[in-house]
Amino acid sequence: MAPGLLSARLLGSVPLVNVHLINDAPDGLTRRARSFVGTHGIKIDVRPVEDHRQWWLERDIPATVIDRMAAYQRRWGGLLLPPASQYDGGPKYFDPDSPESDTAGWWFEAGMQRTAVPYSFMISPSGEFGIQAERWAPLHATVEGWVESLALAHHASIWAKQVTKLVSDEVKARWQSQIRAKAKQTAATTGGIVIDTRARIGYTAPIGTTDEDRLRHLTVALPPRYAARLFDAQEQGASDQQLQQIAAESLKEVYFQDTGRRAGQLEEVRFTDIAHLEFDL
Repeated sequence: MAPGLLSARLLGSVPLVNVHLINDAPDGLTRRARSFVGTHGIKIDVRPVEDHRQWWLERDIPATVIDRMAAYQRRWGGLLLPPASQYDGGPKYFDPDSPESDTAGWWFEAGMQRTAVPYSFMISPSGEFGIQAERWAPLHATVEGWVESLALAHHASIWAKQVTKLVSDEVKARWQSQIRAKAKQTAATTGGIVIDTRARIGYTAPIGTTDEDRLRHLTVALPPRYAARLFDAQEQGASDQQLQQIAAESLKEVYFQDTGRRAGQLEEVRFTDIAHLEFDL
């Protein structure tokens, strides 16, 4: 806890008694997290926030802040979970205390540390759960996120054959890679792809040049089979010219021939002077 915070614990507290198992976890958690809390969590008695309300009000703590702390305590107060593998185990148990303010708004302590560490576990004005030391380091968007992470880590320690830890940019790279792969699979099977191009485009028919090349700006939704062709070609190292040829063939069928409903004898669509050629999932 940082010095100077208005801590009700310093005024004295009721001994932590009445330890008992939790049979009903807070609402809003996944089934895995509810099972984790119900099996491995215990609830200890904590002094009610309301016992400190008048003391905090006399020290100019807004009533709305105390209300936030009371709501937090009703949901999480006294919950003691197994220690996390990082951050010195995380809070020993959840219990709001030590409200403080800065330009961002009002913060309060999420729970006591398990060991003597130079930081506090805090709840931000927006409800984030994180660490406050020399600067703020959010860990999860909500306390629920912290509890879910503990449950997932416990589940993995029992059932996972291999656990890979990712940090910093590795997390972003892995997440983005998975999202892109899923989006590509959807585009290539059901969703299709959108081509947006500004280029000089013309086409040829058996009787000669039916339409001279002219500058066009086209935005056309292509069917999944062309998305699949483009992705396959890209993965196989196709050149820009080869990708442009696939794009030209797709425009021939979808835009100029309207998927077989017109211009059936059209032979070739030409791309030249390409200003830009983009594909969107």
